[in-house]
Amino acid sequence: MVSSKFTTLATVIDKRMRKWSIAVRVDKVADQRVACFEVWPAMRVNAKSRRIGSACCTVGKSGEAKLDDFRIDSEYRNNGIGLKLLTEIEKWAASTGIKHLYGDLMKIDHDRFPILHHMYTNNGWTWCLFGEGDSCPSPNPKIVGIVEKTISL
Repeated sequence: MVSSKFTTLATVIDKRMRKWSIAVRVDKVADQRVACFEVWPAMRVNAKSRRIGSACCTVGKSGEAKLDDFRIDSEYRNNGIGLKLLTEIEKWAASTGIKHLYGDLMKIDHDRFPILHHMYTNNGWTWCLFGEGDSCPSPNPKIVGIVEKTISL
């Protein structure tokens, strides 16, 4: 599915009982499918409503997708929204035939590694930080690890 408009995947409730809509838009960029996910208030009261979370997946030709730019605004973190977004991304991946999801762990996010580790590993992802002396699979020194998950179809 390639579209230029967002389709709502789910309405979810966070730990504070607030309702959020998770939506996806799939575009084609340079011969690759890119899925953009956004989290919005479920009831947009006015034009000042803004998204509070997002992520992107770049779909490869071999049945895998790279998760990038996964973020929840700081004032909304630790309420289960990130986990719900991750779950909806996994459901979307399974429904589109993607068998493997992965993403880079960036050095800039090191202060949030404990909560990120909790979110990913409790959702069945493998978490791997590169150690001193390990050969990093990326020439980018900002990447310090990887998360990945095989999707059950």
